Amino acid sequence: MGHLFYIILYQPILNALVVLYNIVPGRDLGVSILLLTLLIKLVLYPLTARSLKVQRQMQLLQPKINELRAVRGTRSIYHNNAIQSWQVAQSGEVSNVQVY
Repeated sequence: MGHLFYIILYQPILNALVVLYNIVPGRDLGVSILLLTLLIKLVLYPLTARSLKVQRQMQLLQPKINELRAVRGTRSIYHNNAIQSWQVAQSGEVSNVQVY
């Protein structure tokens, strides 16, 4: 497992740092690390944005979920429902549901 981590993550990041170190005027390692950090954040931004969007949607749904829990009870919402959420999403009965 450690070897896989080394090949997939460590080597490419180290190689990118070396390339940035050779490109940056004055060969400043601190600036190279900052640029690499910004580059990684830019690459991961689409995943972060999608995660934040889903969190906001869940925050908007939370009052409705709490209302259902108060009326029906927590156990009945999750355990007594024969239709699974993925079946509802595939049938198209609920709008604005994204299946990944």
